[in-house]
Amino acid sequence: MKKITSTLLALSVVGMSIFSNFAVVPTTFAKSSKAYEKIPQPKFDSYKIELNDGYKIVSESVEINKNDDFIETSVYSREDFFDNDGKYQNTVLEISSFHNDFETGEAKNKFLTKTVHDEKGRKTLSSKKTVSFEITDFEAEIESYFEDEEGAFDKIEGYTLEDVKEEKETINKEIEKNNNSIGLKAVLARGAFDNYYNHDNKSGDFEIQALSASAHEYIRITGNEDDGDNSDSLSNFKSYIKAYEDAVITKMDREEFRDEVNAWASGISSFLTIGQYGGEYLKGPAGWVKGVKYLGKAFMVAKLALWTTQAYASGAVLGYSNIAAENLDNARKELNYKNWTNVRMKIVSGY
Repeated sequence: MKKITSTLLALSVVGMSIFSNFAVVPTTFAKSSKAYEKIPQPKFDSYKIELNDGYKIVSESVEINKNDDFIETSVYSREDFFDNDGKYQNTVLEISSFHNDFETGEAKNKFLTKTVHDEKGRKTLSSKKTVSFEITDFEAEIESYFEDEEGAFDKIEGYTLEDVKEEKETINKEIEKNNNSIGLKAVLARGAFDNYYNHDNKSGDFEIQALSASAHEYIRITGNEDDGDNSDSLSNFKSYIKAYEDAVITKMDREEFRDEVNAWASGISSFLTIGQYGGEYLKGPAGWVKGVKYLGKAFMVAKLALWTTQAYASGAVLGYSNIAAENLDNARKELNYKNWTNVRMKIVSGY
């Protein structure tokens, strides 16, 4: 069997599709990475994300202001959850703000969130017409749920401009190092950025690989699906890799934004520090997921903008990157030796 790589997979990618309830501001990405400071950031996003037990429709306003002195972001978000039959479940609301001074390295973050049952509010939002929809009304509606919870900014560890440049240099070096990687597809092969599976249906032989809990180290397993419970474990692993590939290659639109997606993937696989929570430095796929959950979208959109570009960073990209990171972390967990029988396991270097 032959190894699959992100290089060839990227060639077969189709464009990114985003679900929209509104015709207010189309969810589009800027077409240039070079002059990104001059390209206006889409203010409002509405998109759909598929989940294992249903789906969610995310409506949010995102604002990013970045220059050589500071970066500041704010997010107003509403996530409406539905089961697989389309029945409304609940709504998660968020208001978050982040500010980082590049001269002093001081930063502050505010993150408010709550879960409510508000099907009426969802229907009202969905019925808005283009001419009547105002982003300020949307933000005011989100604020109304937090009337008694103004919240305060928490001082957190930030970045100087030199820190940001150093991170970008690390990311760029990793991208350059991996640009010449070449691979071939095999039967039933899927994956991206050295996270993959190769599976021969006839013989049952397989080779699978995913990022470990260390930078640029990957766990590789080879075996046969007919041994022990390998068939179930392989099925789980393949589902995670398929979802990861769909999110990082298709939904994050690597065909159009190759440099930006490569930069995000390099930041993840290099285990660059994302932030801090509970005395822990957040790194890797698991750290990215925790960052979205515990630090808020404003903080994570800022991190996305610093790793990639201001024009590329958006609520939609953050949402899909979170799905990618979650499935990549699940793939790693599935590689636990207890889930496999008569296999060969080894650690290899990768993207």
